[in-house]
Amino acid sequence: LRILWLDQNDFTGSFPISIGDYTAMRYLTASENRLSGTLPTELGLLTSLTTELHLSSNRFSGTIPTELGMLSSLTAIMINDNDLVGTIPVELGAANLTVLMIDENNLQGSIPQAIGSLP
Repeated sequence: LRILWLDQNDFTGSFPISIGDYTAMRYLTASENRLSGTLPTELGLLTSLTTELHLSSNRFSGTIPTELGMLSSLTAIMINDNDLVGTIPVELGAANLTVLMIDENNLQGSIPQAIGSLP
């Protein structure tokens, strides 16, 4: 599986941790559903993602996984409009992101300086 597009449905429950098994996936979007629970750390195993990880407008809670910083080929992370808490992981600054959308969550603390070094 290389592309998974699940936008604008009525999916509920947590995102399956087995998503990490799809290491050849290049594009993943599941925005505008009712998915909940934490963002699985296994998303960090999707090192073939090159375009975007789009999980906006759901009900995800918990913190942003530091493992997302391992997605060095990814250009866009959109996890805005959820219920995420905590701080922005400094590891996101190691990615090659040109788009980082984390608005409309419950994040706090300071913005890591590494974010300012993104392309």
